[in-house]
Amino acid sequence: MTTAASTQTTSWVFRTRFRRAACGWKSTQLAIDRIHEALAEIRAVARHDPASAAEGAVLLLEKLSPALCQIDSSSGALGNATYATVQELAPLISQAPVSTTVRSKWLDRLFEAIQEDDPPYIESLGDHWGDLCATKELASAWADQLLPTLKHVLRDRKSGTYAHFSGTSLCYGALFKAERHDEILELLAIDPHPIWSYLVWGAKVMAARGQIDEAIAYLRERAGSTTSETTIARFAEAELLEVGRRAEAFNQYALLANQANAHLSTFRALTKKYPELAKDRLLDHLVGSTPAEPGKWFATAKTLKLFEQATRLAWASPCDPKTLNRAARDHLKTQPAFALQCALASLHWMSLGHGYELTGLDVQDAHRMALEAAAAQQTKQAQATIQHLLAPDRPMAAWMKRSLGRVSQPAAPAWLLRLPDMHTANRKSSTTRVAIRSRLASMAAGDHSISEMCAVTEPTGPQFVRPGCMPPRNARGKIRKCRRQPARRLTRPSAPETDTCEARWWPAPLRWRASPKPPSRSADAPDAVWMARSIGSLGRPLTGSSGRSSTQSNRPSG
Repeated sequence: MTTAASTQTTSWVFRTRFRRAACGWKSTQLAIDRIHEALAEIRAVARHDPASAAEGAVLLLEKLSPALCQIDSSSGALGNATYATVQELAPLISQAPVSTTVRSKWLDRLFEAIQEDDPPYIESLGDHWGDLCATKELASAWADQLLPTLKHVLRDRKSGTYAHFSGTSLCYGALFKAERHDEILELLAIDPHPIWSYLVWGAKVMAARGQIDEAIAYLRERAGSTTSETTIARFAEAELLEVGRRAEAFNQYALLANQANAHLSTFRALTKKYPELAKDRLLDHLVGSTPAEPGKWFATAKTLKLFEQATRLAWASPCDPKTLNRAARDHLKTQPAFALQCALASLHWMSLGHGYELTGLDVQDAHRMALEAAAAQQTKQAQATIQHLLAPDRPMAAWMKRSLGRVSQPAAPAWLLRLPDMHTANRKSSTTRVAIRSRLASMAAGDHSISEMCAVTEPTGPQFVRPGCMPPRNARGKIRKCRRQPARRLTRPSAPETDTCEARWWPAPLRWRASPKPPSRSADAPDAVWMARSIGSLGRPLTGSSGRSSTQSNRPSG
């Protein structure tokens, strides 16, 4: 019997925010924020008045599903938030120092909330029903109330008729709390296809009797194909740890039960459950569990400051070059030897084609940090290693050399060098156009894209506001106000073989609608007209082989 305590009436702020259908279809983030605010309010009250906080928890669980019923919860974020809410509030209610009368009223309110739970945001509350009853007498009373309906539903299911009872988990939880274990096993024997949330109660009965191995075997035998090995491993690990069989729990189920999205998260979960294990030994065990990809544990070893082991892992198997670059940058001054190995390993894996969305800046950063980390006596050795990593037999060596500026690029295409004459007509002097042309030629010899080279021809720099559109300008280069028109992408004609630049399409200007037909091209400058139209040039037209202006003949009206 719990101790009776008087609960004071508390004015809850979240009461008005969780009205029925208070949130709309796209209010997922707003609802999650409201849930966090309500939990913070309940936690603040629980510090000095647990009974009132439990009353607020019951109120929140009552209002949760009706308030969120209109929200699109297909992303799963709202379901995760509500599940975490139930897991936090259930112990608060079960441990509240209130009388049996008050607790009975709470259970009646929660039972009605579960019956009207649509969508089922608080269905996991049934797993805690035995703890919410707090006493064997109250739990037995609830079991007697729910048992007839559950037996009727199970008989229908056994005969082949579909039947469902939302109080099934509640009944199993109440029977387990009342220690009526034989009735749980009898009910599960009647059910032809019990789901995991029902079947686990039979395993808990066997575990309560000390039959841990039999409970695990029972789950493996009766669990269907929809039950993952991870779920069974979590149950087995928890029961083995509870009876003190820690070595067996770690060797057989720990890795599978604590598998997380990141390797570092997996390591931290295991460290929290098994604090008696040394970190280096635990890391060796985890690395041995993934023999095909030991480099995945590099970030974990680096975080633990096991630099020698991290160095071996960085060279053992493919590792993300960006992760290696960050490690070299963070330890450039404190651990220069480790930073040098990280930078060289980054260049090594980039040269073999590993990595995701790499750019020339990643190559340059790794090269720079390798030279900075190398001491005076190791500079020549580092340069020799880099030269070996840039050998021609490696798949990405040519691209890395271009990124480092170690090979000469082809001369600038003729159509690009004529851009100053087309785009800067009536805007710049002839001396300025000559300077721009020479700058374009020098930029083409380096690692520059078409957008960078065409930017020097603009009067005020690049005019790309966002991909797909450009502001219209008048003859003086100032932005002209006009009615915005939808922009279309222009398909760039095939460039000459000497063109090695990066751009493949250009945004269509807002000055006129893009023509659905490809523009005609001059014989001597195949891409000049297209480029002039793409950057919105109103300069001097080109003359094609037909003798008429190519720009004027292909310019759309409007």
